[in-house]
Amino acid sequence: ITELKLLLTGNLTETIKFKAVKLIADNYFDIEDYKNAEKYYLDIADVEIPDFKNDEVLGKLGVCYLKQKKLGLVETLIKAMAVKYHNLYNYNFMLFQYCNYLTDKNKKEYYLNEIIKNNQSSELQNGALYSLALINFDNKQYHTSITNLKKISADAKFDNDKYYMLALNFYCLGEYSNSNNYLKKIKDTKYFESDKTNKLFVLNYYNLKEYSNVLKYAGLLTEAEKADRIFYQASADFYLDNYDSVVKELDSYLTDYPLSEKFNDAAYLCAVATYKINDFSR
Repeated sequence: ITELKLLLTGNLTETIKFKAVKLIADNYFDIEDYKNAEKYYLDIADVEIPDFKNDEVLGKLGVCYLKQKKLGLVETLIKAMAVKYHNLYNYNFMLFQYCNYLTDKNKKEYYLNEIIKNNQSSELQNGALYSLALINFDNKQYHTSITNLKKISADAKFDNDKYYMLALNFYCLGEYSNSNNYLKKIKDTKYFESDKTNKLFVLNYYNLKEYSNVLKYAGLLTEAEKADRIFYQASADFYLDNYDSVVKELDSYLTDYPLSEKFNDAAYLCAVATYKINDFSR
């Protein structure tokens, strides 16, 4: 950066000067000094000469605004760039970054659809489709979420997220076998916290009444999910007629989790199990 600034003090052609300023801005951008990067990008924001990517300058300027939370300036820049640059990568990259800052779901959904419609980069397409699918899921539009997730092209960066969200959508639709099928497609199990996938397996198998598998996956839940681990192990044992285990497991559950939303169900299962083993005093 220092050498480039010294270069600017010399007698340069206009083209070389603009390119030197851009290099300075790019260097500041790369080291995440967005305030200084913004300053130098602004100096060349209106430059239009051959072999000079003005859309890249404006796109990175927009990211500088975002990183400094100058969202009003980003909106102004988007409007200024939309007509001329709507189908170029740098404009859509900035737009995608902007979506990460938006709290207005409708506006976010609109811009994500614009990215999908106008941009050919598979990276941005996949990112926009995934973000859109999350909005659909939050809105309980499970079929639409599934449709958008299935449009995502094969990409190691998104595959695990995609399969998990497909599994979650199918679970919400009551299609538990389909949900399990997508969970099994997740190749990198370390990518998720183990509880995230194992708990969904538990819920799917519980609804499918495959109680041996419920025991298998509930047993994999960590201490962070101890309450659900005990409850689903006990529930599976109940339906497998392992009543002694049910009583043992739910005794501790009822003591340790009196405010659990599953407390009444646990109390009922425990009462029936004690009856089954002829422990009438309980």
